[in-house]
Amino acid sequence: LSLDNAAPADLMHAEEQLEGLEFQFEDPATRLFVHMLQRTVAAERALRKEKKRAADLQEKLQQIKKLERDLQERNQADPPPQGK
Repeated sequence: LSLDNAAPADLMHAEEQLEGLEFQFEDPATRLFVHMLQRTVAAERALRKEKKRAADLQEKLQQIKKLERDLQERNQADPPPQGK
């Protein structure tokens, strides 16, 4: 399993396959290895989720900045009417 290129469904499948597997081995080193794999896959899924969230927030920020620029340009193009 290459975590860098794994599809989200592959990561979920790997997590499901590893669930409970550590208790099927008596060897502490093997149990620790399986546990480490579980944590690595879970961490990768969490990292991807946070990266997506950050990208979504960045996109929203760019939209807000564009709206602000558009409003500023509109205000500069249409000066307020002069009161008499």
